[in-house]
Amino acid sequence: MDIIQAENSLKTSIKFNEIKAVIVERISKFENLQEYKLDIEFLKLVCNMIEFQVKKKYNIDKQELLIKIYDAAFQNLSDTDKEVIKKNIEFIFQNNHIKKVSYYKLFVCGLSEWIKKKLC
Repeated sequence: MDIIQAENSLKTSIKFNEIKAVIVERISKFENLQEYKLDIEFLKLVCNMIEFQVKKKYNIDKQELLIKIYDAAFQNLSDTDKEVIKKNIEFIFQNNHIKKVSYYKLFVCGLSEWIKKKLC
């Protein structure tokens, strides 16, 4: 069935769910996850993960993705929690705290990990 590919909104929906699953899996590894629900540093981490994963061609609303990720991770988000999170996202965005990881840094980190594996 790989011959038949989803297109347009279906492809966007599939990519949205794949990114959401990857990020939820990653953040669920934190102990006492409920403590981080309204933590700005944690929100910044999730925003940067989203920024790294989502490419412009996917046509994904990043704020909606973040809210869905928080809903999946913290099952009990109220409407006021969502509003606080949205305001915090605006603050983080306006102060340029969301940054994409450069390809150079990815290359250097990957190369150093490969060298460590070979030497150890």
